[in-house]
Amino acid sequence: MEILAVGGSLWDILIELKTPFSGDDCYPSIISRIPGGTARNLAETAARLKVEVTLISPIALDGIEKTIPTPGSITPIITNHTPTFIGVLSSQKKRLFSFHDTGPLDYLTVEEILPYLPDKPPAYVFLDTNLPAEVIFYLLKWSKSYDSITMVDPIAPSRVTILSPYLSLIDIISPSEREYRVLANLGNLMDKTIIIKKGAEGVKLLSPSGSLISPTLHKGTIVSDNGAGDSFNGGFLYGLLKQYPLDECIRIGQTCASWCLKSPLNVNPDLSEKLIQNN
Repeated sequence: MEILAVGGSLWDILIELKTPFSGDDCYPSIISRIPGGTARNLAETAARLKVEVTLISPIALDGIEKTIPTPGSITPIITNHTPTFIGVLSSQKKRLFSFHDTGPLDYLTVEEILPYLPDKPPAYVFLDTNLPAEVIFYLLKWSKSYDSITMVDPIAPSRVTILSPYLSLIDIISPSEREYRVLANLGNLMDKTIIIKKGAEGVKLLSPSGSLISPTLHKGTIVSDNGAGDSFNGGFLYGLLKQYPLDECIRIGQTCASWCLKSPLNVNPDLSEKLIQNN
């Protein structure tokens, strides 16, 4: 196995109002349900690039288990429902409200994960902080016992501090700018590879061998920015697996993110290894 991802698989339910929101009423809307989740999105991106990736995630068997193409797969920890995110967008596509129900992730235990961990160590282990702290700690220790390279996406500024006791076990961290500001106060990061995702400003990489800034590659209209950072992570790990230099790994990640921005889905279904090689 090349990548083991453990973390969130969610249904993203997006409600786009067709008229301005003003108060207590019933509004005509466009409602869509698409597969999402930080770890799930990375796993789909990697699979579309022909990486052997396994995702371990708590879900119900409601169709989300079929959303990662070969050679990827979801190993489901069966629950009574799949975690869900609901976003309400204005008629100008600005977010008005958002809600989430991540109970199956919030209460996941180490004992529930143990039966699904592979016997053969993966090259890379990716985690998101949707997971409880004790699960993250166990998986980081397990990864290091096999000398797997670990990568973590903090997912939100409020979740960054959960990593503080475990920084020594993490090799790569992929925060947003706001997440990095919290991360920088937690301890010594000099031995880490830090990929700071800066949206329209591009990416800044800090590593023991130096730093680089890569401007955004995306040009033109943005259909949706949901999942772009996750697609970047999947492309970056693809580059590492191919043993490309870090600047090329960044370029591949940005290409994956750019294609995500062109799609209403969290991962562009047109993404492929051939597309990456030709761009």
